[in-house]
Parts: sequence; C-alpha cells; structure tokens
Amino acid sequence: MNVPLAQRRAEMRCSDDADRIGGVRHLVFRALLVLVLVLQACADCGSASCGGGLGDALERSIAHRGRIAVYPEGPRRAVEGVEFISAERIPGFIEALAADDFEALAEALARGGIRGLLIERDLNLDGSLGELSRGLATPPFRALFLDSNASYFEFDQRLDLPASYRAALAKTARMILGGVPRPPLAYFPEMLREVRSVEVMVLLSESGRPRLWRSARAGSIASALLMASEAARDRWNERAEAMGGPLHAILPRLDLEVAFLVEDGDFLDRRPSVIARQITADHGVGYEQTGSWRYLLPERLDELGEERRTRAFSLLFEENGLPDSALSRSDLRLYRLRVHRVGFSPAPARAERRGSSAPVQIKDAIGKDFEAFEP
Repeated sequence: MNVPLAQRRAEMRCSDDADRIGGVRHLVFRALLVLVLVLQACADCGSASCGGGLGDALERSIAHRGRIAVYPEGPRRAVEGVEFISAERIPGFIEALAADDFEALAEALARGGIRGLLIERDLNLDGSLGELSRGLATPPFRALFLDSNASYFEFDQRLDLPASYRAALAKTARMILGGVPRPPLAYFPEMLREVRSVEVMVLLSESGRPRLWRSARAGSIASALLMASEAARDRWNERAEAMGGPLHAILPRLDLEVAFLVEDGDFLDRRPSVIARQITADHGVGYEQTGSWRYLLPERLDELGEERRTRAFSLLFEENGLPDSALSRSDLRLYRLRVHRVGFSPAPARAERRGSSAPVQIKDAIGKDFEAFEP
C-alpha cells in the first residue's frame, strides 16, 4: 500500500520528537540523580567543604558564643549570636602555628577578643594545627564540640596549684575518708574557694590497682573535694563487706589521688568510627543524663587493649545497664574526658589506729607545712 508522502514526513517528525523527548528525560533523570547524591553527601558530611555548612548539631552548639576564629574559612551560613573571624587574619596566628606554640596561639586569639576556635578536619595538616584539626586539644585549649568534619575549642583555664596546696588537698581527703568531720570552707585558701565550675575526683588504689573512686561537681575546688571525699567514704562503707572490711581499717594500705576531671569534647557525630578516631590513650569517656553522669577512666579503657577506642562506650554502657543502642539516644550527652592529677597521698608506712577520743580537727592536723589552710 502506498503511503502519501506528507503522512510519511509527519510520522518521521513524530519519531524524531519522541527521540528528543526521551533523550531530554534521560538527561534530566541523570542530573536529578547526581543532585540527590551530592545533597546526601553534604548532609552526611556537614562540613564547610560541602557548601559551607556546619551541620545542625554544631551550629546549635556554638550559637551565641560571640567572636569565633575559623580555619581555613568561615561557613557560608550565618549562625545566630556568632561573628566568624578568619583565623589567618589575626595578628600572630600564623607565627604561632609555624612555631607549634599553643601558648602563643592562645595569646594571639585572646588579644583579638576571640572566644573560641573552629577548625575544619584535615588529615593533611601537620604540627599544632594538624592536632587541632583532628580534634586533639592541648592546653591551653580544650575541645568543647567534636563533629565529623570540624572541632570547636575554647581556652582551658587550668589552675596551676602550688605544691603545698596539692599535698594539702590529698591529706584533707584522706582525713575525711578516715572519719574526720569536714572542715569549714574558711579553712581553705582563697584560690581553692574561688568560684569556678570544677569536677574533683578522689581515687583509692592498692598496689597500683584502683579500688574505688568518686567525683563531685561544685562551684569551687574546696566544695567539690569535700563532696567527693564524703561520697567515696559513704560508698565504701555501704559495701564494706565486699570491699574487704571497713574503710578506716583498710585506708592505711591505700594510696589516694585527687584529680580534676576535665571534659574534652562532646561527640556530636555518634557514628562509632568517628568516635573511635577521636579517643586517644589519654582519654576516658562519659555520658550525662538529666544531672547524673557516669564515666570510665583512661586506665579502665586500657584494659580493653587494642579495642579501647572501638569499645569504650560499649563497656561504659554495659557497666551501667544500658544497651549499645544508647549510643544514639538523644537524652544522653556523650563526651570524652581527661584526668588532671593535682594531689597524691601515699599509703602510710605505719598507721596508728584511731581511738575513741574526740575527732582531730583538720586545721590542727595539717600542721606547719600547710599554713595556707589557716582561716
């Protein structure tokens, strides 16, 4: 059958149009697929390298913190209550990095009126900047927030206590553990009564093996020391039978340490691989839930051997009756910590049994070596 020429030409045009439409649809589909993959990668990344975003968790955490220095460049999206300053433009910043001098780096930022430092993660960086980019804080810096692609630091106002104060803190804790009533705060020097947020731990060990420890958070070193000492004494006495006897009888065999527990960064990205790479040999881990907190000290994690990084939180949850899935619970704040030891009292070579006489007052018992504790 002969088809008219006009009809054949019309059918050819329809076929060409269909091919063109099909080709356009294929290109559009491919473009949309690429866009979805890019957006998903940016959502997973949450870093400045993915379009300049910090990620919602990090943005919420640093909001209203004033002037923040950023390296290598600031995020494109503004954060409420934050003024981002390019760290490289701050006088002295580059010179301090070149010298790997953290003290000089902190001084340069402080002169510029900077409250904190936001560093994008970059495994290719070396020296002090490389440490910070991997979320590793060195005094006078302390990590506050650890995300997968950036870390935020502020200055660590670590108190350098005189040797006499360090010894006196340990001796005071030992006397309270032995049953002496707590002294008035006026017996402590002003430096230890000064208002500051602090967590003090009292740890008892025997032949290098930790037996019991307790910590307390308070508004001064003196208050936290008294609270931690009494908490440790009460806990031992509650479990005296399991601990091998009453504390006053065993205390002469025990070494005693006083330490600050310093939080060193909240984990905002809770993927196990991200957490594992940000836990070092100096770190313990902890979680906080509605005002109560639990933690594992670095020495406890050392018992895990090569798995100390990967199983840190699993062990912490296991010891506190929580499943591994607690890692994703929004009501738990997960953090890492450092132990800053400030006082040590070795087990006495010879101990005298306490009589039934009136309790010895700490002010008198401390003696001439610790006159700073006079009211």
